[in-house]
Amino acid sequence: MAGAGRAVAGFPGDDFLGSATLLQYPEHWPAEVIVMTLARVGMDAGPDLARLTQLQRLNTACRMYAAGGVWQIDDLTALARAGAAGVLLASALHDGRLSRPELDAFHAAHPTSAASGARASVPAPDR
Repeated sequence: MAGAGRAVAGFPGDDFLGSATLLQYPEHWPAEVIVMTLARVGMDAGPDLARLTQLQRLNTACRMYAAGGVWQIDDLTALARAGAAGVLLASALHDGRLSRPELDAFHAAHPTSAASGARASVPAPDR
């Protein structure tokens, strides 16, 4: 089910990919969980707020990190409001849709949100 404090599972679409036991016994989840809907990765579909909320209800003690679908600052705001502990960003950084100044402004505007503890590693503007 889990090893070394980590559980491996995901949602390639609407279906859960991984051991069904993980969903049946959320009290055994590690303290930090990445919630990823693979169909949203790099697709500009927006984050899967419904999935995040669903899993948060199963285990309120876990810190949930959202992954997949983020493509604008409004997505980060929505995730912070939904209680995400952090966000894994890739495509929006790689293709330049989210910049360092935008992320800095987000963190300044959300100093007490759960998501404000994370910092992005964005290449310097001259690169």
